[in-house]
Amino acid sequence: MSKRRILARLAVGFAFVMLGTMAGMGRAQTGGYCTQTADTLLDACKASVIDDGAVGKAVFINVTDSNARTACLDDLANSQDEANRLCEGQHDTRLAACGVLGEDRYDPDFRPARFDNPRRPSNPNAYFPLGVGKHWKYRTATQVNGGCRERDQTDRGRELYRVPGSGLRGWSDPRGHG
Repeated sequence: MSKRRILARLAVGFAFVMLGTMAGMGRAQTGGYCTQTADTLLDACKASVIDDGAVGKAVFINVTDSNARTACLDDLANSQDEANRLCEGQHDTRLAACGVLGEDRYDPDFRPARFDNPRRPSNPNAYFPLGVGKHWKYRTATQVNGGCRERDQTDRGRELYRVPGSGLRGWSDPRGHG
């Protein structure tokens, strides 16, 4: 057998060993589908914390003042700790929901008949009236930038799973600054 073949077989064997090791490094997929979903969302949340931390570190590395840079990196570490606690808290809440709702897979019922017509809602929320034709005008206490923002609920919306919806026209400033 040539050296090249031996090295190729060793490389393939090493790759299989590494893949097996890496597969075992993740959280064991125990429990039902709900728990697996919660675990996967925890992994995603923690990956997001790592990603945001790397971006923050890249920004702070460029700060010339060493004291300011150190303070920024300390703040970043504290923010990451807080974000990781949030991830864990969300995971705990999801697991609690799994205990109440069960572990089985489900497909939500998105039949249009189960939803209100956005033009004529059957039970509108008085504190959050999203009916078509509603108009809101917001003023700030300090009247910054004219202090007025307006928003309209329109009938131009999107469909989601064949269920028609209404849309919000974005913030607007009568002076054109919004």
